[in-house]
Amino acid sequence: GATGCVIDGLTFYNFGWTPTGSHSSPAGGLPDTEVDVTTLLNSNGVGFLLTPTVAWGAGGAGYTDGELTFIVKTTSGASTLNHIYQQIDGTVAGTGSYDDVLEQYCVGGTSLPPCGPPTPQLDSRIGPTGCNVGAADGSGGCDNSVSFGGVSSIAVLKDIRGDATAGASGANVTITGVINQFGPAVPEPGTYLLSFIGLGLLFLGRRRFSRS
Repeated sequence: GATGCVIDGLTFYNFGWTPTGSHSSPAGGLPDTEVDVTTLLNSNGVGFLLTPTVAWGAGGAGYTDGELTFIVKTTSGASTLNHIYQQIDGTVAGTGSYDDVLEQYCVGGTSLPPCGPPTPQLDSRIGPTGCNVGAADGSGGCDNSVSFGGVSSIAVLKDIRGDATAGASGANVTITGVINQFGPAVPEPGTYLLSFIGLGLLFLGRRRFSRS
């Protein structure tokens, strides 16, 4: 919600979630329920892993899509945030099909994008033969990151999409996990599981942005 939660010196707040899509599983886009949220603290920074209890997916001629918005800031007010890490895992079948996480972000901002022109973007995409945008993450998916000068806050609009609309007969996509983390890196104490059956506890309010 508006007050958010604190993870190792970072406050995540002002969450919003908008499911969209067609011919998706379940119908109507990525749901905001039945998702495990695992907090992460490691060399990629501080953040969270979203794991649907049933993989988000879509068959041929359909797509499943969800848009997540939030702001992250240092609780001390120090300008120490210096990078963003993202990752998406899943499966893709069918020429032209893909799983994708597209992130618009405002460095130093406390208002959601757009903050340009142009608004910076970070993208990771899985195709039928592996990672198309970003780097292979070793888990069958893709990751990507960006670094910048230290700031005290970052505003994010994150589009998570599985698209089989361009695929041939039999096209199918699933999304099994999405990660977002923010630097600086921290010592690796492991991960901490926060199981929220219903992301509605966090993702209050709705905002939307257009994919480019």
